[in-house]
Amino acid sequence: MAVDTAPGDGVGVILERIGFGWYQLGVMAVVGISVMGEGAEMLVLSLLNNLLTKEWNLTATSRGLLGSSVFFGFLLGSIGAGPASDKYGRRITLLIGITCLFVFSLSSAFAPNFGVLLFFRSCLGISMGIVSPVSATLVTELLPIRRRGAILVLFGAFFTIGEMLAALITWLVMPQFEPGQWRLLLAVISVPAALSLVACFLFAPESPRFLAISGQQQELQTVLRRMARINNVAAPTADELRRCTVLVKESRGSVANLWTRYLRRTTGLLWLIWFVQSLVFYGLVYILPATFLHLGAQSEDKSDVIIQVLISAAAELPSTIATAITVELPYIGRRYSMTFCMFGCSVSCLLCAVVPSSFVVWAALAKNMINGSFCVIYPYTLEVYPTSDRTTGIGSGSACSRVGGIMTPFISEALADANVFAPYIFFSVFALVGSLASCLLPYDTIGNSLPFDDGDSEVLLTATDHLSDKGQSVKHGSKRYE
Repeated sequence: MAVDTAPGDGVGVILERIGFGWYQLGVMAVVGISVMGEGAEMLVLSLLNNLLTKEWNLTATSRGLLGSSVFFGFLLGSIGAGPASDKYGRRITLLIGITCLFVFSLSSAFAPNFGVLLFFRSCLGISMGIVSPVSATLVTELLPIRRRGAILVLFGAFFTIGEMLAALITWLVMPQFEPGQWRLLLAVISVPAALSLVACFLFAPESPRFLAISGQQQELQTVLRRMARINNVAAPTADELRRCTVLVKESRGSVANLWTRYLRRTTGLLWLIWFVQSLVFYGLVYILPATFLHLGAQSEDKSDVIIQVLISAAAELPSTIATAITVELPYIGRRYSMTFCMFGCSVSCLLCAVVPSSFVVWAALAKNMINGSFCVIYPYTLEVYPTSDRTTGIGSGSACSRVGGIMTPFISEALADANVFAPYIFFSVFALVGSLASCLLPYDTIGNSLPFDDGDSEVLLTATDHLSDKGQSVKHGSKRYE
């Protein structure tokens, strides 16, 4: 590959030669444990509300407040995580997030009353808001172009595995939903965060792309040599390392950088899509256990409800595998994968209300589809923003999504009080809006190198104006990109 000697693009050349191997797999496994913890916490959220309703006599408003507290915290964490990660580094920000995730996850198990639990769950949400965008950014910046989208989609499966793990733990710890058992459940659910903290402290690296843009030349070379050694390829040559000229960009990590002329349309649409996806995805995660409890109210064996929750969580895996394939297909890519998945979710949610006799099937399909869309929004957002503002880009999108998450418990509770299937009609409408927004994104990122700075985003959009009508993606491996 012919490459100019512009700042930073030497890093991309070396990463392409190192390729995908044991190094990236190891980092994904280490960081993925924290993502599993997030998935487990989100599934337990709705179960916790239903358990405490009887034990603490919670009203619908209190249940909605407890559910929204996690998303409000997630909003605050996402807002702060982006600039912090882009200014101070992916590794240190991730370690702080995982530490807080473990502390407040475990603390929730010992909350003496509703007010204290509300505080702990809000802090837990802040922790998750830090971990989610930073972990995704770190993994992305270690990957070569080839199959990057598919790898990132599969990385999202850690969240689904966390949900399934939480369902299994619930079945083992409290199969009959006895009072007080929720404390043991929350304590056990905190274990993945503890394991992730130790693993990330010992093994998680700093992103070579961040090291390049922050002026840390020696650290950059050390990381690249270690990657080559573990992946069993030749170490970077002196000439290759000289091409990794660092560029210290002081203005990195600013939300204003996301609204430049060449990014404003993309940012606006992405924020809308993030909002819709969270509203629908977490709406389903939140309301499904309550719906299963309602449909199984006549059963004395509450373990049946947990099995249904487990099935609905496992239903996300097929969509993860399917989208990992479609995101790398020409003429489909990231953009149309999101479009199709959200349209399918819209139809499935509608069928949940129209054909309740097959509710479990339609609910599983709806979660399958919205999960597929959520898996794709991460790689697309990470690939569309430059290294200098990448975590800020995905952090701000994640923050918008949490606005939808904050609204979800209140809307779900209010609609479910009127009719148990009313929330699904609501989600159907918004999923359709998200599908249309995805279709309107200006270009796809399939096969594209990660942009290095704002000028690269300008080139991408300009090139797209000439290629979009031909169904071609923008190829720029020979430009000044990482």
